[in-house]
Amino acid sequence: EYDGFFNYGIYKKWPKKWPKKIWFISKKDNIDQLWSEFEFWFPKGHYDTELVPDKSKDGKTYVRHVKWADMGWEMVFKTWDQDEAVFEGGNVGIVLFDEPPPQHIYASAQWRIRKGGIIILAGTPLTGAGYLQDEFIMNDRLWSKVGGHRKKTKFWMRTDMYSNCIETAGYWDLGIYGLHRKGVLSLDYVENRRDTNKEDPDVIEARVFGLMKHLTGVVYKQFKSDIHVVDHDFIDQTNGNNYRMIIDPHDRRPPFVIWVELDRFNRQKIIREYPSWDDPWYHGRAYHTIDTDKYTIAVHIQRMIEIERDELKIHPDNIDRIMDPNFGKKPIRSTNRTVSEEYAHISREKKYPMQFDVSVDNDIKSGHAQVKELLRIDNYGDPIFTVYRKCRNVIMAFQRYAYREYSGKDSKENRGYAEEVKELHKDPMDVVRYHAKKGEWKHRFVFALPENKDYDFKRERPTQKTQTSNKIY
Repeated sequence: EYDGFFNYGIYKKWPKKWPKKIWFISKKDNIDQLWSEFEFWFPKGHYDTELVPDKSKDGKTYVRHVKWADMGWEMVFKTWDQDEAVFEGGNVGIVLFDEPPPQHIYASAQWRIRKGGIIILAGTPLTGAGYLQDEFIMNDRLWSKVGGHRKKTKFWMRTDMYSNCIETAGYWDLGIYGLHRKGVLSLDYVENRRDTNKEDPDVIEARVFGLMKHLTGVVYKQFKSDIHVVDHDFIDQTNGNNYRMIIDPHDRRPPFVIWVELDRFNRQKIIREYPSWDDPWYHGRAYHTIDTDKYTIAVHIQRMIEIERDELKIHPDNIDRIMDPNFGKKPIRSTNRTVSEEYAHISREKKYPMQFDVSVDNDIKSGHAQVKELLRIDNYGDPIFTVYRKCRNVIMAFQRYAYREYSGKDSKENRGYAEEVKELHKDPMDVVRYHAKKGEWKHRFVFALPENKDYDFKRERPTQKTQTSNKIY
């Protein structure tokens, strides 16, 4: 009953209630190239095919259907450039990706196996696949309840290009379909790719050795979650810490804001972001997914006041305030004020005056360098800049904020990545960059230790209250 290609355990033990339908999803060019390989693996006469024009693309893209009537299986070929609706319907038993797809397609595929099935994702996880790092390596939900039992439902396996070499990989015995080589690459080709000087070393490591290179092209590779992400602790107002608020306002989206704490050891910590995933107003959405905003500037300012006054309990006189120097200087015709002046005006109306500095240097390249300096480790092995774990938009942006890749003719003439950055996750990184570029803090402080000098360095604050001053010097 199970001949050739289907004479393997995955098909012989296929659950009866699972659909016998396969989706193969890739780029259009890859599908065109794959078809000749498909015909090599499955000689004609053992399956039926049909071509169906995709109406959503005016017939320019075609979906190939393949049916093995004797086995009861069928395969549908889909491409990334098809309309999203193409991925929304139907029940599928196996979804195959030959390269990491856009995240929305991967998300849709997970819903297609709702009656039971598997997703197989093969490929080189480079810059566009940062979500795979979250999905398979950093994700606590690799384990799920299946039949009342806790079972691992997601697996990640790494292979190198040598396992795909013609000389070493061996053969597939496909019964009626014959013997087929497992490898498709020559050993010389692999060695040449490894020794070449024309590609970024990170890319070579990812392609040749299969290493998860989600950091390839990422601007801040120095950011390490196990070092720079810390748990929330008590904000002690007796310790003389100073604070900085940095805001990046927008026309049609909510402003993105962070609050940074500076302690007497010159260590800096992002202690709050707005909006955060935990704030109720955007239903737990990540900031980069929020494309519209129904709230006014006055509403946002009121929330910022409540965060400072009621949650962080920071005195407003002890906060530096910085605004995006480009948008902050933008004039508002209806009020004859700039954006920064409008924010300041509304805050004064609420009896909580905020004054914003819009003079910060906006040079991106030097800003990147200064953020990288913030991420360095001090002589004692400790970071000087950290982020509270609850500030997930900032953390995600650090992990995914990347340079634009060269494309087309540029890729042959230039190696690596352009200086321009991608727009995705740019806003949280902009406010961090403004903070780094500003450098010196407006508010400084003087400490007076207790007379007995009984100091608890582990807690990093005096064991009894000290006299502090916010005097500028």
